[in-house]
Amino acid sequence: MKLFLCLLYLLSTSFLFSQSGLVINEIVSNNEATITDEDGDYSDWIEIYNGGSADIDLSGYGISDLESAPYHWTFPSFTIPAGGRKVIFASGKDRISGVYLHTNFKLSAHGEPLLLTDPSGNLIDFVKPTPLSEDVAFGRSEDGSAMWERLKQSTPFQPNSDSDGIVFSHESGFYPSMIQLDLDATNGQAIRYTTDGTDPITTSTLYSSPLALNVLDQVPDVISQINTSPYWTTPAPDNFKAHIIKAATFNGNQQTSRTYTKVIFITPELNQRYQEFDIVSVVTPPENLFNTNSGIYVPGVHFNSGNSTWTGNYFQKGVLWQREANLQYFNSDGELEFNQEVGIRVHGGKGRNSPQKSLRIYSTGATGAPKLNYPFFENFGSSKRVFDKVVIRNSRTCWNQSVIKDEVTSYICKDLDFDVLSSNPVVVFINGEYWGVQSIREYYDDDYINENYGVETDSVNIVIHGSGNNDNSPLDWGIVEGTNEGHIQLYDFLNNNNLSVSSNYEYITSVLDISSIVDYYCTQIYFNNKDWPTNNNKLWNDGANGKWRQLFYDIDGGWKYLGTSFNLLQRATATNGTGQNSPYATFLFRKLLESPEFEDRFLSRMACLMRNEFHADTIIPKIEKFRDLYESGMQEHIARWNNPSSVTTWNSAVNGLVSFANGRTDFVIQHIENHFGITFNPNDYDCDADYTFIPEPSPDLSEQIRIYPNPAINNFVWVDYDFSADEVNYLLSDLGGRILEQGKVQNHGKIQMHYPPGVYVISILERGQKVNKRIVLH
Repeated sequence: MKLFLCLLYLLSTSFLFSQSGLVINEIVSNNEATITDEDGDYSDWIEIYNGGSADIDLSGYGISDLESAPYHWTFPSFTIPAGGRKVIFASGKDRISGVYLHTNFKLSAHGEPLLLTDPSGNLIDFVKPTPLSEDVAFGRSEDGSAMWERLKQSTPFQPNSDSDGIVFSHESGFYPSMIQLDLDATNGQAIRYTTDGTDPITTSTLYSSPLALNVLDQVPDVISQINTSPYWTTPAPDNFKAHIIKAATFNGNQQTSRTYTKVIFITPELNQRYQEFDIVSVVTPPENLFNTNSGIYVPGVHFNSGNSTWTGNYFQKGVLWQREANLQYFNSDGELEFNQEVGIRVHGGKGRNSPQKSLRIYSTGATGAPKLNYPFFENFGSSKRVFDKVVIRNSRTCWNQSVIKDEVTSYICKDLDFDVLSSNPVVVFINGEYWGVQSIREYYDDDYINENYGVETDSVNIVIHGSGNNDNSPLDWGIVEGTNEGHIQLYDFLNNNNLSVSSNYEYITSVLDISSIVDYYCTQIYFNNKDWPTNNNKLWNDGANGKWRQLFYDIDGGWKYLGTSFNLLQRATATNGTGQNSPYATFLFRKLLESPEFEDRFLSRMACLMRNEFHADTIIPKIEKFRDLYESGMQEHIARWNNPSSVTTWNSAVNGLVSFANGRTDFVIQHIENHFGITFNPNDYDCDADYTFIPEPSPDLSEQIRIYPNPAINNFVWVDYDFSADEVNYLLSDLGGRILEQGKVQNHGKIQMHYPPGVYVISILERGQKVNKRIVLH
């Protein structure tokens, strides 16, 4: 149904184009040197083109960068002749007379939508949010055509065909039967192309006639048969494939256009094969991945059979082991969302030696896009859409088991007081060959903190837990971003002071975000993470003015890995542990537990989490949500990688998560009673009756409620909802579940938040359901 509506929309807009011919033709959102306005400023600009047969008066037409306000700026009366064009500046200067027209808004180089609307309210044209680097133009490959590309040169006031490039008859995507792919050079020069992911050069195949692209059944695998790990096994033959066409224009031995990449799937079922998944295509010269000397995906020259676990080309790090690639992203209807040049590196720790690897995707400004702009994580409940980098992740420890463990834990914990990595399952293709199911994930670094909290990147500090307090390492060990000076000071104080003294604990609360620490330790202990606290443990702060907060990631070694009954509380407080619970790593939690106030807070929070977020009735529906997300893709994935061993094995591992959810609480209660010498009954704790478990709201209602802005920088948020109600009930709580206020709010009503900076929960209560939204208050 969604595909039908999208096709209907495309058909309807094409009809509008054919009637009026008026379109947005080209934009530059990061103008540094293309053209100047009448003031001599390099303002961003938009070119409007009239491809129709009649002159058009634009009086009353609207252009906007806000989908909610199509008439953000309204054109004055002026005429664009048939076949003519008009450049307007998106400068924010708001001028409707003079040498040039100026809108009252600017364009974001990170990408934002652009709408053109006629005086009757009809959407005439729409440009998707597209990030652009300095002086890079995004335009139609030919004036008025349907296909958009990043242009080699901007062409204000001139035909887009004046920019050296190639016009393709078909865009990347899914087609039901053979197509004839026609390529036309706008500069009239020779086109050379490749079909294996390599970049076209002067000796590549010369284009002479349309390319007949048909189904690729029974075409032998190429890169899928390359050994990528000591644990690699031969996949099933005849993996599903797409056509990869890379093309450029040449004048003799000189390349005269940028390199274009198209990914064409030919299958009668269109995208029905992967209808539950978004699709990621990575195209790169094969030597970037598989060359013995330089390939980042193979054991290669850096592999040592005497240390097969930790050696190989894939363990090489840094910019020298980053490779250029083309990334294309298709939604679950098979529609192309973006086509962008990126950098790729192998990502992770021990998982680098897995046959299917995690890849870190870097936006690369020099090649046309300073950011990635797409709402990858809407299913996770995140509206964020601008990213410096993302990760295409394998599940490492859980790869041959449930696959979903890390993602579902993050989803369970997404409203707790620490950061989690949002995720979205995807089907991956590399150089046109099916590469299995993975997940798009966020990545923790200074850009992540900047994007989520507005902290300047040069103020961000991220450290590995225990940095500055590991006897076996230098003081600067464990710095991920910025400095660990504040962390060293923290441990100096902990080593020299007893936190049973109230004033000492009070100082610790000034440098540690205790709410974040408590939620994090409750989670790691409850979900039984074997690979912690020595590993997978980071904190961050705003060096200018901020407390240390936890970052949560990689719990593939949790849940039943050690057994549902395992006592991780004892392990996390051991004084003589080794490896994954070394004494330096258990030190912080042991010191905090010296404080009676911290102990009470830890026990109270664990009790409330057991009754709410960690209750089996809360967890199991979320496990089933992720089972449903992955199930349709597992058979083909297993045939490709031979892991897990079967769909039955996979389902059994997911059922193991359900078993853990049903059985864990009783064991944790026992562990707490033994460790603290108390009787521990979660029902004895006041978790606030209005905050107790309510089943997760249906997707329809949660999607109809919006609470913004987030962060709430002006001490208020707006509440919008898309259903009929005079007003709705709301609760404002802290992350411990304590209700700070409650009341009613109308549609597009304002909730004032006169509280100290921190993280709060706004709950909307409607129709017997409860929609929670975590709000950061600056």
